[in-house]
Amino acid sequence: MGIVSPVIKPMMGKEMILYEERCYMKYGLASTKNYMSLHCLPMYMNPSLHAKYAGLLNAKKNNVKIGSVIFASTSRDLFFG
Repeated sequence: MGIVSPVIKPMMGKEMILYEERCYMKYGLASTKNYMSLHCLPMYMNPSLHAKYAGLLNAKKNNVKIGSVIFASTSRDLFFG
């Protein structure tokens, strides 16, 4: 396993903090006015990992997609205390 390094790059029409290993994106973090999104490549590839975090993150409150989680503005305290 290599070192994961943060970089800022455009992705999906916005600048994101991407966490890359050997120049390949593993995780991405983006912020908009109304929400923050976490893109997790391992969740795209592993349905059991996706199911685990969909349950832990309360899929009704947060928009849990195939490999990303959209944190609503009401849950910003997850990131900012």
